[in-house]
Amino acid sequence: MPRRGDMGVGTIETQRIMAMPPANVLGCGRDRAFRLPQYFTIAGGLRTAFCDAGRGKPVVLIHGLAGNLTNWLHVAPLLAGRHRVLALDLAACGESERPRAPLTVGLYAAQVRALLDVLGIERAAVVGHSLGAMVATRLALDAAARVSRLVLINPAGFQRLPLLLRAAGHAFLREPLLNALLPPLWRSMLGAVFCETNEHTRGFVRNVETTYRRDDIHALSAVIAGLRRDFLECDFLGALDRVAAPTLLVWGREDPLTPAAALRDTARRLPHFGVREIPRCGHMPIIERPALTAELIREHLAA
Repeated sequence: MPRRGDMGVGTIETQRIMAMPPANVLGCGRDRAFRLPQYFTIAGGLRTAFCDAGRGKPVVLIHGLAGNLTNWLHVAPLLAGRHRVLALDLAACGESERPRAPLTVGLYAAQVRALLDVLGIERAAVVGHSLGAMVATRLALDAAARVSRLVLINPAGFQRLPLLLRAAGHAFLREPLLNALLPPLWRSMLGAVFCETNEHTRGFVRNVETTYRRDDIHALSAVIAGLRRDFLECDFLGALDRVAAPTLLVWGREDPLTPAAALRDTARRLPHFGVREIPRCGHMPIIERPALTAELIREHLAA
């Protein structure tokens, strides 16, 4: 379970960058097949795990809820031939510590910005999946000069919920209840994120099942509870028109978690955004259709 650090939003004091021991694989779903170089850095007292591979213009990959940097297993190598690829474990996810400060999308955006500072990178393209898309959008709003291009894949938080659903969410998305509800539900939830079964989705599900620990559920409950207000109240949809970076919206058309209709509404409101739908694909194109996802990212970054 991730340890607690002292990171405050916007603080950055880096002592060193250390190679990540290859046998140190912790956390539900952390894929042992991920072979790109991985490291730790200490930023503001928070141990952050990240991948750094390839050469070229930098691109940052931000995973979604309950994920970690190895979710980019099949995408990152396809980008590393042309780009310097950075992927990180968000705070309280994977190998990264849980900060003492409350978990928020703003804190996650500050963590990404801190990593860029650590590595001396002034400007990068940013790709976010699901929760990671919320983080990428927050970064593009808070530090526009640091984001050259943006790719939002099946973004969470871009559909304004009715008042009653928001009220119910505030009541139910709390750690004690989540700790009770998630253990019997997580396997069915895992299967629902994909539209079709293939070698990548089977490998992902198998890996999550074999690395699952009860502590992972408790850590996930803490993350969800901490982000409750961001998920339920923040208007990321309304903020998109203030994003200056050229942006591509990508989503699996059959995603039950992020309805395509909501994203089509977003696309109609923001005609300067590029839009690509992936048919017969669910919530995780980065796992279900990685080659096509990487191709779409490369095309946008090269435009």
